[in-house]
Amino acid sequence: MPSDPYDWLFQAKTAYAENFGRFGRVDTTFQIEGAHRFGIDAEFNYWRDSVISGKTRDFWTGDANLMFRFAQNEWLQTRAGFGGAWLEDAVNSDYGFNFTYKADLFIRDPFILSGELDWGTLGDESLFHPRITLGAQWHRAELFIGADYFDIGPTQATSMIAGGRFWY
Repeated sequence: MPSDPYDWLFQAKTAYAENFGRFGRVDTTFQIEGAHRFGIDAEFNYWRDSVISGKTRDFWTGDANLMFRFAQNEWLQTRAGFGGAWLEDAVNSDYGFNFTYKADLFIRDPFILSGELDWGTLGDESLFHPRITLGAQWHRAELFIGADYFDIGPTQATSMIAGGRFWY
């Protein structure tokens, strides 16, 4: 986490999630926030679904949220917000409501324990997406590993994830 006073905070994060079976996913998240604690968070997920007979199906999911950082000190930051979620594939598009909660626990330099939860709807289906990661930060760059669960209606994907985050 940047320790300098700031007018704006920017984060860019990307990760690869693999469940060693049906799904692989690349996700990218952007977050911008002002000193007034309000911000915008957007996530984009590219999925590769290995369906029967060796065929694959590609699709996209994501969300965009208005966020508020409501608690912070030198070892913890928490944010919550709401917005919209979406799914796009070759056949159709679905949209819905999204609630997001995020927490970053700065355990001991350089380690960061981060948790995220997206909960809402996507079309007529429910959406539930928790994630937990453990990262190591060097200057403004962080590398992390963790676990991720994605539940959209009848489809679930439990995955291991690895990625990086840039704090500015």
